[in-house]
Amino acid sequence: MCDLGASINVMALAIYESLNVSPLKETGVVVQLVDHSIVYPEGVLKDVLVQVNELVFPADVYALNMMENTSPNSTFILLGRLFLKTSKTKIDVDAEILFMEFDNEVVSFHIDGVIKF
Repeated sequence: MCDLGASINVMALAIYESLNVSPLKETGVVVQLVDHSIVYPEGVLKDVLVQVNELVFPADVYALNMMENTSPNSTFILLGRLFLKTSKTKIDVDAEILFMEFDNEVVSFHIDGVIKF
């Protein structure tokens, strides 16, 4: 999920634990959630490669210990403004299309019906 309101990239600690990746690096980051509560990430994964279709982008992702979602098919990875900037994301709200670009290659996604209010 992408969020223009998020200043960092976040994944649930449970997702991190299910991956076979390097150990988390310590971080002094403090995260303020939308409800104004404060949480402390368990750590950060630096330069994670995030694949979006055929494009691959580097991103730092913070792991947060959060309550398990009740939906068995859900995953919690939130890509914030830094990722959207790196991927040169453009959103055409009228046409309901999201574009990402890397090295002059562009992918697009039709987001009609995806946006929920």
